[in-house]
Amino acid sequence: MAASGLHSEKELDAAQSITGRSLAEITTLGLPGALSISGFMAADEDVVSVLKGDNRLVSAMKLTHRNWRGPCSMSGT
Repeated sequence: MAASGLHSEKELDAAQSITGRSLAEITTLGLPGALSISGFMAADEDVVSVLKGDNRLVSAMKLTHRNWRGPCSMSGT
């Protein structure tokens, strides 16, 4: 991500953990009924698919994750 401001899909596919937590644990905690009633992901998603979707959205908007904060701050999110 350092060079492009986007996550590398190749690196995401190979990842086993993020910040020391396994992808399985992060996915489980983000699903409905874990840390919140409705969850942070849909029941058919996993953390890697969410990150890839975020990449595609940010890229389609001709932004990077680094400069995404500006538009989000302006919208109140």
